[in-house]
Amino acid sequence: MTKHARQSNDRTIRETTTDSPQFSRRDVLGSITAVGAISMLGLGAVGSATASHQGGLSKSPPMGWNSWNTFRCDIDQTVVKETADAMVSSGMTDVGYEFVNIDDCWMADSRDTNGNLAPNPNTFPDGIDSLADHIHDQGQKLGVYSSAGTETCQGLPASIDNEFNDADTFASWGVNYLKYDNCGDHLGRSAWERFSTMSDALDQSGRDIVFSQCSWGSYDEWQWSWRHGGNLWRTTGDITHEGSWTSDDWTWGIMDIIDHADQNNTHIHANWGHWNDPDMLAVGNGGLSTSEERVHFGMWCLMAAPLFAGNDPRDMTQTEVDILTNQEVIDVNQDPAGVQGYKVRDDGDQEVWVKPVTNNNRVVALLNRSTSPTTILTTASEIGMPSADEYYLRDLWNHNDSYTSGSISATVQGHGIEMFRVEMNAGGEDTQPTQYLSDWHWMAAFENWGTTQRDASIEGNTIVLNGTTYDKGIGTHAHSQIVVHLGGNYDTFEADIGIDDEVTSSNASARFEVWGDADKLYESPTMTASAATESIAVDISGVNTLKLITTPVSHTDNIDYNHTDWAGVRVTSDSTGGGDGAITEGTYAIENINSGKVADVEDDGTANGDNVIQWSYSGGDNQHWQAIVNADGTYRFENINSRKVLAVNSGSTTEGATLIQWSWTGADDQKWNVVEQSDGTNRLENANSGYVMDVSGGGTSDGADVIQWGWNSGDNQKWRFNSV
Repeated sequence: MTKHARQSNDRTIRETTTDSPQFSRRDVLGSITAVGAISMLGLGAVGSATASHQGGLSKSPPMGWNSWNTFRCDIDQTVVKETADAMVSSGMTDVGYEFVNIDDCWMADSRDTNGNLAPNPNTFPDGIDSLADHIHDQGQKLGVYSSAGTETCQGLPASIDNEFNDADTFASWGVNYLKYDNCGDHLGRSAWERFSTMSDALDQSGRDIVFSQCSWGSYDEWQWSWRHGGNLWRTTGDITHEGSWTSDDWTWGIMDIIDHADQNNTHIHANWGHWNDPDMLAVGNGGLSTSEERVHFGMWCLMAAPLFAGNDPRDMTQTEVDILTNQEVIDVNQDPAGVQGYKVRDDGDQEVWVKPVTNNNRVVALLNRSTSPTTILTTASEIGMPSADEYYLRDLWNHNDSYTSGSISATVQGHGIEMFRVEMNAGGEDTQPTQYLSDWHWMAAFENWGTTQRDASIEGNTIVLNGTTYDKGIGTHAHSQIVVHLGGNYDTFEADIGIDDEVTSSNASARFEVWGDADKLYESPTMTASAATESIAVDISGVNTLKLITTPVSHTDNIDYNHTDWAGVRVTSDSTGGGDGAITEGTYAIENINSGKVADVEDDGTANGDNVIQWSYSGGDNQHWQAIVNADGTYRFENINSRKVLAVNSGSTTEGATLIQWSWTGADDQKWNVVEQSDGTNRLENANSGYVMDVSGGGTSDGADVIQWGWNSGDNQKWRFNSV
């Protein structure tokens, strides 16, 4: 099969005008021509996004529905209301599809007498604000459409030279989302000027409105739209409305779009609040087989794409509902780490893709482009998992579990996909062996040139900043992104930052950013080759996922210059060594005072959910627990045999709930307060329920259940930590 190398970086939009309301998207996209996208972009030295309207918006890829692919201009308030209602009744809203977006053709043929955009009185007679009320009452959000030119793609009034007025109008109607297209006469203005002006207008409207830049990938938007506050940006032209595997006309098939994401490394630029948009979903539109629809939906989720259904939710088959509401696949898309998936192996018609997800786990997709069933094989190592004796695999389409020592394989049907969530299950490596991040297992490391280096510059030399050499650190090249799992265990991030001394060009210029769990915690001034080294200390208390990002300041930079160093980069915890807790960090056998027996994972179990019981001490690793101080001062107890932590079954807050082991997630039911008693023993109080660790019924025999119970000072609730 030939893979379509449909590059958008040599495509731009010829300025167009038309008085015809039938002027179509096809006509506009047909005018794409290679006439110098950079000159039309008009982007010189620009800073990072400062628009406040992006704050807190789209921390995960937005989800919803868009009217265009099914209804085009045959849209009215009844259809929109019925669609919103169907999204609720079908379960779509419950799994996250919150936006109900009206595309082109909602507006009247001309502005009103006050110069404001107005809804078409024939199709939206009750107004957009009334429609917004109906949608908001159902817990949903409303999106509308305009364009960064004189006319929309259908020749209706658009927003150039009216950005601030229109943003205020949208805000007054209760709009939550704006899709901003690229049609109409651009009046000679660059893409940056046109789209950043609307971004500023939304910022000043006083309302949180998600900003979707729809300029079809004509200007390499992934490299700069986030700078002006774009929450998402289209990376290609329109997906084939009914859906297609590949396309030979002006529209894009799903394989064309997937190839484009891979060829342009768009994943480097995705981040919390800023997402690559490969266009809406075509599931249920008739052009794809069920297997192909799974590929489409699964790959969009793996690529952290915004998920906007483009079908008619009022008329769906159960199969279509099952695909669109597959919670386990949606969870991949919405994963809090906010990393876009990427390809790790290409064997022609068979490919392996991976998405790093929270807690150092991965989701792997085995993609078969051929028409025949094929077995596809990968390994935990190839997809970037930490080394372990055993891994847990969760099949996200068939919803079953399995275990492996490292091999991951499946027979994948033609034009099909299989997806697995992969977690360490037993005997895992220490992913955080020292305070230096260059020694850690990273969730991901992306850069636009070279390979990110540990304890060396991007060119493999000793790290040197302004004459000072560093044995430890990370060398990379802007634009870059390094993602690490902290697990909420650290309080301070420290590094010396700058352009490595191996660069002498005055053209070098970059900014350094530290992000934690969707919040930007630090942004540097512009760093050049001659700038003084910046020594930074950033509060990272409670952060689970940390991102270190460097960005070019100017598009005149090239690969010879932006050699960015995080020198001596490290994290520290105020609680390291046990802090003020009743015990210090270390490995213990936890002995019950009443029975003299110890907390034990039943039958040497290594799986999530295995019971914790008491048993006579034998010295087995299933009886040894590593006490780790969390950033909030609580403890977690990690079983040495399974590397899972002591937890309350199902997070229960009921007396008598059993204690189990489970992979660390940071949930409160996995956290324990250790309270020293006057007799020198300890009680272990669960941070979620407030109940304490207890041997059921005061039992003294091997195998008695360990549960949680209200504190009553009984010896069966008191424990001694014996260091091993």
